Amino acid sequence: MRTRTKLAALTVAALTIAVTVLAVRALLVLAPDGAHKIVLREDRAPIARRVVLPSSVRSVHWVSVAAFIDSGWLEAPEKPYDLYALLTVDPALPRSSAPDTLVLPATVAHALLSDSVPMSVPDEAGNVTVRGTALLEPLQSQKTDVRVRAAIRLDTGILLRIFQSGGS
Repeated sequence: MRTRTKLAALTVAALTIAVTVLAVRALLVLAPDGAHKIVLREDRAPIARRVVLPSSVRSVHWVSVAAFIDSGWLEAPEKPYDLYALLTVDPALPRSSAPDTLVLPATVAHALLSDSVPMSVPDEAGNVTVRGTALLEPLQSQKTDVRVRAAIRLDTGILLRIFQSGGS
């Protein structure tokens, strides 16, 4: 009898996970223009698990996008992805004067950044270049499968691109 109860509990847990996965996939349906829908998130914890956040960070806004376009031919065991985040910080904090840029998909830039942030016209691949300044100190990863690929300082924040090789 106990074995049946445990088996039933495991089956319910597996079905719950499967339904959750399908629900998440449904949220990431394709937008009318064929691009993946961008889901803007504001929870700090997922970014803080990946990057050592400066103490001056007031808020976090971020999106996750596939690091490459999946053909669907074979299911990859782990899907790498990029996280783009805007960390709002005190504008009075010291800053570098060295110019720097960050290239990101135009859809991500429009979801994360206000219209007052100058950016280039989208290129053929749909990417824009945002101009800012270099960070005084580089941001450090918290995990081995995470790399901070780029980070620049804007007027009131830090724009960064994090690459995660897979997993969570």
